[in-house]
Amino acid sequence: AVRVVGVRNKTPLFFAGNMGKYSTDVTREAVALGSGKCGGIWGLRGVRVTGDVVTDSYNSGEGAYLADTAYENGDICSGRDVVLNGGVEVHGDVMSGFGYEVTINGAAAEVSGMTTANSGDVTYGPLEFGDIQYTNDNNKIPARTDGDRSPWRAGAGSNLYLTANDNLTIPPGRYYFDSITMRSGATITLPGKTAMYVGGNVAAAGAGIIGATADPANLDMIVAGTSFTIGGTYEFYGSVVAPNADVSLHGTADYYGAIIGGTVSLLGDFQFHVDESLPEAEFFDPPMPSLVK
Repeated sequence: AVRVVGVRNKTPLFFAGNMGKYSTDVTREAVALGSGKCGGIWGLRGVRVTGDVVTDSYNSGEGAYLADTAYENGDICSGRDVVLNGGVEVHGDVMSGFGYEVTINGAAAEVSGMTTANSGDVTYGPLEFGDIQYTNDNNKIPARTDGDRSPWRAGAGSNLYLTANDNLTIPPGRYYFDSITMRSGATITLPGKTAMYVGGNVAAAGAGIIGATADPANLDMIVAGTSFTIGGTYEFYGSVVAPNADVSLHGTADYYGAIIGGTVSLLGDFQFHVDESLPEAEFFDPPMPSLVK
């Protein structure tokens, strides 16, 4: 933190001179405070958290998450407004965009770090898929799910579609999907390091993507669509980059990793454990936070 105090002694007064006071001392101060870049949960166009959501952080390179050794970098960050409703508990900073606000509704909400604005504009470069649409590992995906059904929606394109309570195990690799739709109770099991590039939307309300390794570094989801929804009773391990999407995470299961969305809505009774070992997303350079008094 930096504190600057300016003093101007015996500043001349004009009108007060009529009352016998000809000068005064003027003091002003400013305080700038920085805590490093905000990271972990990013909603470029806004964040809304409602319910009993708890955030904190850990480093998966040091081992599995343990509540007793969790860190205080479960930051919630935005390029615009941040709204916290209910019994939200943030073990970290809450940063709105420059010129925007952090609003906390409810006496039960707690923030351990700073609640202030970022010091500059938040920008994110265009997503680069390269040739992944044509050069990928989609041929590794089984032709049938555990329920003996095709995992693809009928018709042209690479639209992954799982019916209710069905499961699909996808081997490690790099995959491209035009969209992902998972009905309630459906699951995708990932036994190793996987990257999923999605040209459209992800709809997995009540469904789950299960990382069998319980390591967020083993799943990268890069989504170009305008909607990303996932939630239910299945824990999620991974990083999600969906800068154009309205992202909705809900349910009762915990999330481990990091997320960048267009807007981010966290709703329910779960914990989000930011994995500090994950690298910052390419083309994303968030500004340093500052608090000016």
